[in-house]
Amino acid sequence: MTHPTVLVNFRIPRPLKQEFEASCRRLHMPMTAQVNLLMREFIHDQKETRTA
Repeated sequence: MTHPTVLVNFRIPRPLKQEFEASCRRLHMPMTAQVNLLMREFIHDQKETRTA
């Protein structure tokens, strides 16, 4: 089952984007997949903080 997707634009410093892109390339991981993972981890952590 796939969920609908939306386009999200971020303004970030160019050096940060370049390092992120290079790191993802080294891991053979799409940047979108890594951003999704970071968002999921953040949400998970916030839920744990609210229940603690």
